[in-house]
Amino acid sequence: MVHRPKLQATEIKRRTAKKRFLIVTVKFASRLLKLPGMSRLFNHTFLGATEYTFRLSKQHQAPKAILHLLALLSSSKFRNKGTRWWALMRQAITLAQDYQISGHLLLEDEVAQIRNLLLDAPEPRKGYDVAYCFVGAALWAFQLGDTKGALDYARQAIRADQEWGYPDYLMGWFGLLEKDIDPVPYFVKALTYNWSFFHRIMRDPVCRQHPEILKEVRQRMLLTSESSTYPTKTKQP
Repeated sequence: MVHRPKLQATEIKRRTAKKRFLIVTVKFASRLLKLPGMSRLFNHTFLGATEYTFRLSKQHQAPKAILHLLALLSSSKFRNKGTRWWALMRQAITLAQDYQISGHLLLEDEVAQIRNLLLDAPEPRKGYDVAYCFVGAALWAFQLGDTKGALDYARQAIRADQEWGYPDYLMGWFGLLEKDIDPVPYFVKALTYNWSFFHRIMRDPVCRQHPEILKEVRQRMLLTSESSTYPTKTKQP
């Protein structure tokens, strides 16, 4: 009991010193970034690029943010860092998608550059970020009338993340429009990963034009419903 007040005082001093150190560090970093060239160097790091493009998007400068990311993705700096390369590519695709969804025209030049970069994308080509990128490319390719490219991207998305479900749903959706693809196995596979795709399939306007397909999907799922438990992954397209 005699030493307890002394320990508390020591802890308070330690926390105060840590807080002061953090404040000094932040102030030093802020001043350092104001020096000529330092901000540019920071913006070309992974964390710096993430912060810089986020700030640009909040300032309604998405095209500028996308071009910055594409410049980094085209450089050799990140090509040897596959995971971070894919993380930056996902940021670029997300920004371009959000820009289009907000009512702007498709950034065709930027999308073309993204597709070119994906042709020679680094390894590893596994994981959600990779699948997300290929799904985005598939949707753009389909929008631009490149059905073959859209199908190829969708297949690569399936190989990248076999537990997401959305790439399988997308392949099934493409199968409704392409005679050479049976959509039912893809829809069923998507549902085995995430049962929430059932509502998406049943409500989709294109899917509803094919009641015979929806009926077969229901029948196949009913056959396995008694012996299967469907996971509910939260990944979003």
